[in-house]
Amino acid sequence: MNRDIVNLDVSGKRFVVERVGERWRACEVRSDGKRSLIGIAIPDSLDESAIAQHFDDVYHEAPTLQRPNVVRLD
Repeated sequence: MNRDIVNLDVSGKRFVVERVGERWRACEVRSDGKRSLIGIAIPDSLDESAIAQHFDDVYHEAPTLQRPNVVRLD
């Protein structure tokens, strides 16, 4: 099974996006380290290198002065 993992910081919130088989699955990582699935549409055809830009597009209203961009953590 193909499995890619992308760690992101979106305005101070941490997300993990992983490809499981042919699909992407996204979770918010809470402060206690537990993951919660989130309902964000990620096209199956999206390349792993484009995940951060996709989140930047989706969360375009979330930036703060301290964290203006989606940052890939890995």
